[in-house]
Amino acid sequence: SIPGDRRTTAGRQAPVPGQGGADGRGRGQDRAIAFAAALHAVLGRRVHVITANDYLADRDAALLGPVYRSLGLDCGAVLGHMERRERRHIYRRGIIYGAMRELGFDHLRDHLGTAPEERVQQPLDVAIVDEADHALIDEAYTPLIISGNPLGGTRWAVRVNGAVADMIAEQRVLAEGLAQDLDANDDRSPERLRLLAKLILANPDNKTLRQHVSQALHAHLLQQRDVDYLVDDDSVVLIDQHTGRPKPDSIYQHGLQQAVEAREGVTVQPENETLAQISVSGLVSRYGQVAGITGTAEPAAGEFRRKYGLVVAVVPPAHPLLRTSIPPAVYLSREDKLAAVVDEVEARHRTGQPVLVGTRTVEQSEELAGLLSERRIPHRVLNAVTTHTEAAIVRDAGAFGAVTVATHMAGRGTDILLEPNLDDRMGLCVMGTEVHDSSRITLQLNGRSGRQGQFGMTQTFLSLEDRLVNLDAEAILKLANCRRMDAAGLTCYTGPDVSRRIQQLQDAADREGESQRALIQDYAAELDHQTHLYHQRRQELIGLASDTERVRPMCEQVVAKVASRLAAKHLGPDVDNDYAVRFGRMQAELRRDFGVECSHLYGMDLGLLPESLAELLTAQLDRLASRCGGSAFPELARLLYLQVCGELWPGHLTTLRDLLAVQLLSGSNHKSSVAAYILRCTGAWNAFWDMVDEEFLSRLATLQTGASGTQAAQPVKVSGATERLLAMDAPLPVDEGHGSITLI
Repeated sequence: SIPGDRRTTAGRQAPVPGQGGADGRGRGQDRAIAFAAALHAVLGRRVHVITANDYLADRDAALLGPVYRSLGLDCGAVLGHMERRERRHIYRRGIIYGAMRELGFDHLRDHLGTAPEERVQQPLDVAIVDEADHALIDEAYTPLIISGNPLGGTRWAVRVNGAVADMIAEQRVLAEGLAQDLDANDDRSPERLRLLAKLILANPDNKTLRQHVSQALHAHLLQQRDVDYLVDDDSVVLIDQHTGRPKPDSIYQHGLQQAVEAREGVTVQPENETLAQISVSGLVSRYGQVAGITGTAEPAAGEFRRKYGLVVAVVPPAHPLLRTSIPPAVYLSREDKLAAVVDEVEARHRTGQPVLVGTRTVEQSEELAGLLSERRIPHRVLNAVTTHTEAAIVRDAGAFGAVTVATHMAGRGTDILLEPNLDDRMGLCVMGTEVHDSSRITLQLNGRSGRQGQFGMTQTFLSLEDRLVNLDAEAILKLANCRRMDAAGLTCYTGPDVSRRIQQLQDAADREGESQRALIQDYAAELDHQTHLYHQRRQELIGLASDTERVRPMCEQVVAKVASRLAAKHLGPDVDNDYAVRFGRMQAELRRDFGVECSHLYGMDLGLLPESLAELLTAQLDRLASRCGGSAFPELARLLYLQVCGELWPGHLTTLRDLLAVQLLSGSNHKSSVAAYILRCTGAWNAFWDMVDEEFLSRLATLQTGASGTQAAQPVKVSGATERLLAMDAPLPVDEGHGSITLI
């Protein structure tokens, strides 16, 4: 990882408002970034400007390209439709715009290659992140995954879904019956408690069953349609909880996606093998210097400092803030709240003031839209279902009398332009309808109003039935001095004491969110750490192409480790009367997997056995090297080791994911749970490299058989690059005494 002081310096060197900072929510961020990018580029550093999507990357690169070129700098954008040759050309430029996902996937693909010329990216020097709080805080541990072949089938999801749906229905009936029964009597006999315990535990040792059933329960009881995801045609599309936008390129992991698809009755897609994975935070940590800009960095200043070493600085607005913020009003019921919102929208619509009403979910936006329709108030809806008309809706949201109902996707990446003279009279009115899990969402939404010195207004309508407000409902009801009647005669609570209570709830939600992100960070950091070490190892192997003298020592190290493990595995310190049986097993494994005969080592001093086994394996490699030729053997061994790493790495990632899924079900506290996970992952890491060494040595040793009379080697799989290498080299002599090489 990158030292914190370098990251802090990166922010300080770049004249980007806030380093990781805040600029008052949307005051020319793209132009401010240009100053920082140009400064780094003229100093010879390659700059990646990381945007939210391809559209913004392409737009900003085209908009600012003439500015960069006037300074003698070249600029380009990496977009999703580009081929690798075009990407390689773009990455050679000084300033590159690109979405986080495109830069991340190119980084992962570069580390799947086997030769330096296959890479498209240049060294990662400087990253400047737009909407930095969303990318580096909210999405920091979202994994970027390159998938491979499907893993298994999907029947389990359909079968478990039906069973879980029936179980939930029966459980509800049983719970109602038990509740009535408990009211009638107090049967707490040991027999009854024992029966309940058996029903609850129900085969806890079956990890596969536990995970599948757990995910099916999660899909039925915790995931909400039009809140966490939406159904589009025959597929389940996730909704970004921080922006409200659909995420068609994202899926749930650990079988939850399949469980949700089964619940919704759409086609269940199989879970794919993971070829490579890295989190957003892990990707950003690969850059030498990091800076960013956003309008809402200040509430997350502590996280920026702790996670990235970035200092947040707030840039004052260029114009005085003329936005009026009306204190929140808390109504007794959700129905009263919505009625008050509709009344207020109607009143402002009659005056011609444009209104933007923010909701938390798609379902809430559709419900409010229905109430507006009943009042015959013209309006438009912007949510994850209507993204195809987003540009038109945003363009018209500042028109005279316009009413727009939107999820918090309206809070980022949008500029609502008011009709001329509207800003001189009233400006845009933003209405909130719920306390969000993050104060930054509220700030983003309110920031649509009163921009660039314009007039504006914000107002929040809440109810005691709202998810977060309900946590403090009793305390609010006790604030008799804040009890009011609105114009329609509805009871509400408003005033400084209510505002203070709501702020306390918001602060608590922010702390809980930060705590949850810290837990996810601790889990994700271990996978990112192992991925980083793996990528380093691969780069070392790729670098050996120009330094073949180091390949043979590498092979000798592998031989020594494999020999020691074989001796310890079969003839460890606990060997007693079954020496002959154990030696026979070792002899069979050596003959089968490595093509060597060790019968003459029977009875040897166990302390000398590892060295003797290493000599046998080394002799086997010497025979192969003599037949391949001195120039071909190092390259063959290097490519084969890379191939084995690539084949086994996806399985290791699956192991880490399974370990995480099991750990999340353990119910341990934060520190002990993370510590247990790290210990298990460390064991899995060591086991992975043991497997790589043994598989590599087995394939390399059995590419050619030993002396006449030894058992024929099994066919060995080699990659296309290895096959081409063998085909290009001098023909390998093959005769009856030395067997043959089989390529599949």
